[in-house]
Amino acid sequence: IGSNLNTVSGNVVKGPLSNAVVYLDFDDDGAFTDGTDVQMRTGSSGEFELDSGGASYTIRVITDSTTEDTSSGAVLADLKLSAPSGAGVVTPLTTLMQEGDLSAAQLAAVLSLPAGVDPLEFNPYAAGVDAAIALDVEGLSQKIVATIQAVAAVGEGSGLTASEAFDSALDGLVSVLDQRV
Repeated sequence: IGSNLNTVSGNVVKGPLSNAVVYLDFDDDGAFTDGTDVQMRTGSSGEFELDSGGASYTIRVITDSTTEDTSSGAVLADLKLSAPSGAGVVTPLTTLMQEGDLSAAQLAAVLSLPAGVDPLEFNPYAAGVDAAIALDVEGLSQKIVATIQAVAAVGEGSGLTASEAFDSALDGLVSVLDQRV
């Protein structure tokens, strides 16, 4: 988090996500509200910096056909990520925390995260990170996204919109995690 108390900064990571829309959701309704919420596109390493104005918020990310996973070069559209206020990263892990109302400790326990990994701060692409731990955490994020996308594809095949299908798949995964906490 930046030194200015109103500055919210961090990285969007499922591979570093370049050109993803990141916004501060001040009313926590899960949707961007024009004229109220603030937004920007992430930089080439997934970095962002927004002004919260001192208000409470949830960090939300939406990817589209211009969003690139810079670790693979692949376009990553139709992904929604979120993180609680104060997070330094927005990842599939923080999304499970936010949407499942889980603590960092609960998430670490249920997913067997490596010791010392804080899902609210850990960026597997940051300089100086242990390569083996980074690979474990990024591999887990890949599996989470792949699972959500596979289930969402079934939902889309049954007539849901991409957004509805993603939300339904995420809700299902969160429900499974809630049963394991």
